[in-house]
Amino acid sequence: MDTTAVFAEILVVGLEACVWIALLVGAFFGFDWARSEQLKGWAALVTIIAVASAYTLGIVMDRVFDSLYEWIHPLLEKVCKRLPKTPRGGVEFGERRVRVLLHEGALVPFLEYQRSRQRIARATVFNLPLILACGDLYLGRRGGAGPETLVFFNVSMVVLLALSLFSAWRIGRAYDRRLKNAEDIMAELPAGPKAHP
Repeated sequence: MDTTAVFAEILVVGLEACVWIALLVGAFFGFDWARSEQLKGWAALVTIIAVASAYTLGIVMDRVFDSLYEWIHPLLEKVCKRLPKTPRGGVEFGERRVRVLLHEGALVPFLEYQRSRQRIARATVFNLPLILACGDLYLGRRGGAGPETLVFFNVSMVVLLALSLFSAWRIGRAYDRRLKNAEDIMAELPAGPKAHP
């Protein structure tokens, strides 16, 4: 997969996490320090540090969210009993993915593109509740927000969370189906020349 795409998706995950962290910090310390006159001449350096921090945070949170999603994925399929189950097959998922990725073909970039979409959707599923909680804390502690603002913020976050959860599940199902299709196609292809030891 393109290195730029991998960087971008990890950065998106990290930037989402930065939102709820900023709200959490702002709830307790405010943002007056960020408007300090001393920071005006350091805009470029601050931007570089912010992007580097977001990328590092994205790597960590992506791993955490991946583990959490693996835990809730079976629960989600139990809730959606009427829908067909994700085709997992009898082989461990990681092994299946590596086997397909080792095979050169036009399907591999497409599978990696879907995997990228799944990673962003999955991270959004977990970042949104944190943004919601930290946003409510910020609005509650800093004041200035009327009931209409709080209701709008909470309803918006809940709707976005529902859409993200549905999207992550659908993208995951599509990815698994395409992975199964790729395995079936590979099984029908003639075997290449065996490598000599």
